[in-house]
Amino acid sequence: MRLWPRRKVYLDDLPKTHDLRFGVIFVVGVAAVIGALYGVGYLVAGNKLPAGTTVAEVDVGGMSPDRARTVLQEKLAPRLEGSIEVSAGGKTYAIDPQRAGLTFDIDATLDQALGGSPWDPRHMLHVLTGGDSLDPVVDLDSAALVASLHKVAQHVERRPVDSRVSFGSGQPKMSIGRAGRAVDYQSSGERFKQAIIAGDDRVSLAIDTIQPHVTVGMATRFQETVAREAVAGPVQIKVADSVMTLTVRQFAPALQALPGTQGLRLSVDQAKLFERARPAMKQLPHRPVNARISFRGDRPVIVPGSSGVTVAPGDLAKAVLEAVGSRGAKRVARATPTADNPRLSTGDLRLMRISQQISASTVRFRAGDRTDPTTTLRRLDGVLVRPGQTFSFLHRVGSNGSPAGSFVASMAYDAAFYAGLDIPMHTNARIYSDTFAPGFDAQVEPPGTDLVFANTSPYGVYIRAYVDAVGRKSSSARTAHVEMWSTPYWTVRALTSSRYNVVQPQIVTNTRKSCVPRDGVAGFEYDVTRVLKQGGHKRTERTHATYVPLDRVRCR
Repeated sequence: MRLWPRRKVYLDDLPKTHDLRFGVIFVVGVAAVIGALYGVGYLVAGNKLPAGTTVAEVDVGGMSPDRARTVLQEKLAPRLEGSIEVSAGGKTYAIDPQRAGLTFDIDATLDQALGGSPWDPRHMLHVLTGGDSLDPVVDLDSAALVASLHKVAQHVERRPVDSRVSFGSGQPKMSIGRAGRAVDYQSSGERFKQAIIAGDDRVSLAIDTIQPHVTVGMATRFQETVAREAVAGPVQIKVADSVMTLTVRQFAPALQALPGTQGLRLSVDQAKLFERARPAMKQLPHRPVNARISFRGDRPVIVPGSSGVTVAPGDLAKAVLEAVGSRGAKRVARATPTADNPRLSTGDLRLMRISQQISASTVRFRAGDRTDPTTTLRRLDGVLVRPGQTFSFLHRVGSNGSPAGSFVASMAYDAAFYAGLDIPMHTNARIYSDTFAPGFDAQVEPPGTDLVFANTSPYGVYIRAYVDAVGRKSSSARTAHVEMWSTPYWTVRALTSSRYNVVQPQIVTNTRKSCVPRDGVAGFEYDVTRVLKQGGHKRTERTHATYVPLDRVRCR
């Protein structure tokens, strides 16, 4: 009995017989041959690296993967233990490669060296033909690298600086910019990898040059064309039916050269231009006029204010920018006028109810003295302290530290004291002078010794300061006046102490020919209590004054 019955196979219509068993035997034979070859190949190649294989000059040829892994770890690990010297910007820095995120991937390196699994024909062929010299696979953590190089980057990197054109002096002036620097982290990481592979301990950091947005060429062209034309001459600004002329000195410092899409573009600092153009704008007709206080005899009257027109800062800047872009007689532009109300209207001033004198300080002096207060009084005259407003003597009146400043400040303090104004800042004179009562003098000296008072009443306070008519001779006596005008709000009474802790002056003998004798002044302490009443409300304030002695000088 046959396992495979014979059957006839016909090909090309030719009757032939073919035994299927022969085909099966043939296939089995071929498989056996291939299996034998694989077996021989595995016995020859085995689970080992090709002979002659080196990784970073470490010979691992013919080793098993496990043995090769141990050898590579022993040989390559020390390369990650030391620091790498990084040079950048002419300086050197030490970087820990492990903290920088560098690690050897031994498994990936072995997979590359094996060229496949032990049963892979390519691996067998690789073993027979011999191994190669390979670089180890190095992994890099980008975040760790950036963190390690952060301190280095702080010293190396710099922002690019654009070339600039400024108009501070009224004429265009160019400042040359510079290129910037930035660390190329990706390229630097590759350099770290190569250094670790080669066993080097020095790396030059990869630095990119960043060009500024505005180059020297762009700034030069702008300076010689747009900027030069802008300051070529004065401009005329038409406002309604009037014309305002601005000189180069007035408008040029407000010009700006700002970075644009194609380099520099001309612009205007609106606030600066508006401030510099104020003198010219004051010459325009129809400008607003503030309401003010005037005196007819000893009676205050309100001089009404009036509305007018002005030019908004933005409209003025737009007109000037248009005018400076033209040449010759065409440097003219029209600015849109804007209705403008006075800062102090007639109605506002009436609501302040400035109707009578509420306090005054009067002091006699001789013209030509160091304490002549005439000029300082003129600066104080006409000051209006609105309800809720604070007055600073140094800010509103000013002082160069001369005796005249403290003289007028003392008069202002005396008047403010009896007017019931709050006085948060006040300093007595260091040495007492009998020009003022003890505790009622004041010293002002820039920058920090100031006299400050505040109006906490619901009414405005107007300060009138003046000197009586001057006599014929410069040495004639005059009288200085500081008056506070408002509507009475507080009733003020002063309680004073006697002088205590008195220190008598010492006598100093001077034998020099240039000696000038001087009377001494005793030092002492003094208290002043102010009692303020308003309706049913009452409060007291105590101030303390300390005066130091002034030695007497006796000449011999």
